[in-house]
Amino acid sequence: MLRWLSAVIMAGFAVTAASADEVRLPVDAQTNLAATVYSSGFAFIEDWRRAGLAAGRSRIAFEGVSPRMDPSSAMLWLPAPARALGLTYDFNVLTAEALLRRALGKEVGVVRTHPTTGEETVERATVLAVGTGSAILRYRDRIETDFPGRLVFTDAPMDLRAQPTLVATVETTAPADAAIGLSYLTQGLDWEADYALEVDEVASQLALTGRARLTNATGVALKNARLVLVAGDVRRVRSYDMERAAPMAARMAAAPPPEMEPEPVGDLHAYAVPETVTLADQEMRQIGLLSAAKVAFTRRYVSENQFNARFGTAGEPRPIHPQVRYAIVNTAAAGLGRPLPAGVVRLYTRDRAGGLRFIGEDRINHTGVGDTVMLTPAEAFDLSVLRRQTDLTRVGGKDSGIVETSWEIDVRNGKAEPVVVDVVEIMPPGWQVLNESAPHQRETARRAVWQVEVPAGGTTRLSYRVRISA
Repeated sequence: MLRWLSAVIMAGFAVTAASADEVRLPVDAQTNLAATVYSSGFAFIEDWRRAGLAAGRSRIAFEGVSPRMDPSSAMLWLPAPARALGLTYDFNVLTAEALLRRALGKEVGVVRTHPTTGEETVERATVLAVGTGSAILRYRDRIETDFPGRLVFTDAPMDLRAQPTLVATVETTAPADAAIGLSYLTQGLDWEADYALEVDEVASQLALTGRARLTNATGVALKNARLVLVAGDVRRVRSYDMERAAPMAARMAAAPPPEMEPEPVGDLHAYAVPETVTLADQEMRQIGLLSAAKVAFTRRYVSENQFNARFGTAGEPRPIHPQVRYAIVNTAAAGLGRPLPAGVVRLYTRDRAGGLRFIGEDRINHTGVGDTVMLTPAEAFDLSVLRRQTDLTRVGGKDSGIVETSWEIDVRNGKAEPVVVDVVEIMPPGWQVLNESAPHQRETARRAVWQVEVPAGGTTRLSYRVRISA
């Protein structure tokens, strides 16, 4: 840490930018706090605090608001007949750097400690310039760009506040003691789903557990907040971020409350957390989201290839391992049938001794009921696919745009049981299979799929010839 960041302020004065007629509403005055957290990294905050309003015009200071709020989104909720005349977001927060910048052209005390005796001496100096992490000081007989020790200030600017504050100017014809609400959008509060799947290959079923991972990097703590987590993509015209928080020092918080039931909100899905949550700044917490004990799945081995038929292949062909893909249909009949927010899916399975083993992970997008989740967590170690181009011929002369090419594909199986491997060839436009050793399926306009059966410990060769005319 830079030395001047350890600056201290001499006692004997108040560090505040508040005016005499300002009604301070500290965080302790909160009566209700709610946060609607969106999976795209922002939140809608509703902060209610009790205040006493005098008749006439006054200033209300909401202290401790998020330093990453969007001031243009702020709305104030007042009891009748009070009305808001204006809002000001004051982010001139008292920090060592801000204090040093305000001292530009003024004298400060430089405290030095003797390394042997520990005796402190104070020398006066004038602040000539302030940079990021540096300062230039003029002493009585010299100018220095660095200094040992710390700085001492005799006063503090009145426009610096102890914490980010939103100040509202309000007017009312009658005194009132009531709750006043402030709502705003802020960056830095985010959530994402984390899923754990325990795969039972024998039963072709899996146990699913989903948790919501909530991250607070707003710069302020949430105390006893009611949370609603919204899954879905929300359009924002612009992203206002006055101060990006430091990297997250992730701390996993206490045990999660019971899982949540999704509720449609327009075209989105909202999950209301059943208990209030206290979340410190720079803290991460997991909350139970959903679970399903017996979810059906299908496993496929898929080997995809996208080739350039006009130029062929170069070099010695090398075997590749097909991908392991798990398909889950999100329906009640398959044991699920619930909206699945986007997030990371981690897959586990049991070994012969009953120990749990991690077998890979993948990411899913928001998945509605009736859609299919496709996971590709790993490659199949005991399977390999070797592609070899055996012919490449231009049809109709050198200026012709038509070529024909032939391929041999060897699929090897090192397992003790037979398998089926989907061999997928991503074709150029204008393709036509002329002959093949096994029938293919035209899955899409450019995808030809052969389902190749391979015996245990054996090899199956697939061959085909294709014409490309585009």
